[in-house]
Amino acid sequence: MDMPIRMHREDAFLTQAAADPARLLVTAQRRLLGANLTADTLLRRGDMLALDAGRVVTVNAELEPQISELLSSASHKGHRMLLTCPGGDLTWSASAKILFGADAAPQTILLSARPLMKSQPLSGAELSALFKLSPAEGRLAAGLAAGHTLAEISESSGAHISTLRAQLRSVFSKTGVSKQSEFVAAVWRAASV
Repeated sequence: MDMPIRMHREDAFLTQAAADPARLLVTAQRRLLGANLTADTLLRRGDMLALDAGRVVTVNAELEPQISELLSSASHKGHRMLLTCPGGDLTWSASAKILFGADAAPQTILLSARPLMKSQPLSGAELSALFKLSPAEGRLAAGLAAGHTLAEISESSGAHISTLRAQLRSVFSKTGVSKQSEFVAAVWRAASV
């Protein structure tokens, strides 16, 4: 069942899924045990995953190795990876976490997926207003969201790297994150709504 996936940024479902990720409870054999409303919609749409005799299946052969890797790498701490839809027009941030069961027992896995919406990054001023950052922290946040490293931002802005590190710690404190990647993900989620 090889079908092209046609998804567009304007798709209301994707906007909703970015805010409320699809969450499925599955066994290691992919038997569906439960799903939230977003996951139910994703399965009914059939453009990425679908149900076949109570099992979660991929609708495109290119997704199968990615889903297999995600589920086989599931752990009690969780395993994260990016799923790229065929055609490369949409990427999903996905995670698989074992909730119940040991190696010998049947496992229940929480599979979560959220589309990474492609949109224009927010400006430093918009980020300052959104996250209650200082203007300098907003500019730093915009640079990080655009994919620049602290060293690159230091070079282009003339700010000392230690100043940027101090600003980054302040940004983490104000936004409640502990990693640069978590902050950048929060910025892109905010930009997609």
